[in-house]
Amino acid sequence: VLLGTDGAGVVRSIDGGRSWVASNAGFSERFVSRMVFDRVGQRVLAGIWGDRHHGGVFAASSARGPWYRFGTGLEGREVLSLALIGNEVIAGTDDGMFLSSGSTGAWQRLTTVVDGADLHPRVTDVIALPPRKVLAATSKGLLRTADGGRTWQRLALGMSTHISTLTVSPNDSNLVVATTPLGFFRSRDGGDTWAQLSAGLGDLLVHSVAFVPTDDTILYAATPQGLFRSGDQGATWGRATGGIPWADITGLAVHPDGRTIYASDFSRGGVFRTVNAGATWERISGEGLASERIWTLAVDPSSPERVLAASPTGGLHLLLPPAPPAAAAGGQP
Repeated sequence: VLLGTDGAGVVRSIDGGRSWVASNAGFSERFVSRMVFDRVGQRVLAGIWGDRHHGGVFAASSARGPWYRFGTGLEGREVLSLALIGNEVIAGTDDGMFLSSGSTGAWQRLTTVVDGADLHPRVTDVIALPPRKVLAATSKGLLRTADGGRTWQRLALGMSTHISTLTVSPNDSNLVVATTPLGFFRSRDGGDTWAQLSAGLGDLLVHSVAFVPTDDTILYAATPQGLFRSGDQGATWGRATGGIPWADITGLAVHPDGRTIYASDFSRGGVFRTVNAGATWERISGEGLASERIWTLAVDPSSPERVLAASPTGGLHLLLPPAPPAAAAGGQP
């Protein structure tokens, strides 16, 4: 008996339904919320959103798989964000943060006690800065720890208690930008102090924000009403044009060359790419995708021409670089 499920994909029984095993060769149907490439551990990590029973974090030695569940202890949780801290992994969930154990692989809750209360926040974004500093964008404000999660502080960013996203410059770990529904904020000291840059983008929720690796003054922000660009670290913003739609842009990934950027339209579908720093955009072929409504994107840092795309149905897909042109007839192979 084969059974199609919501969350576990396809399961199979060979004894009339008394016992069941997965028949997915990994996790073909799960909703991937975030992807992280671990160069030190030589693995790829994927957080699962919306599946409390069969979710958690999955890992593979490469983007091609095979994939396996990474650790135990996240059962009943939705994973919304991921970050690496040394050889450990931090998972931001709908009920606080969890830290993987390097020795056992088990997940342990990081108690976020502020003013005597354990907050149990919804953690939409998390970044780790050397040596043991962690910043978390949560429903209870911006949380900061400098000791790997033993003690926490809550930092005020304007009037909003909800922090949407965080991003750190790939060239300067002290340069961090945070977004709230009421504005963009910048820290030049690794998140210790903050200054407001702008009042934000009206009432738009920012899905994700990213620096351009080759120029720390340029930021891109993915929103439900299109992609926006700033040339002054978030002080002023303008809508990206040149062929990218005014739609719900959720996925955003920047190539290390700073000129190649990928963005995905979650409302109507499609992955768009620019190779000239945003001057013009083209919709790339969706051949092979189970769905062109892509939620998140990631560029493989070890091979930046390879791009991972995750849709709410169909699991992960890998965009491969084009094959080299065939040798001319009669030429050398």
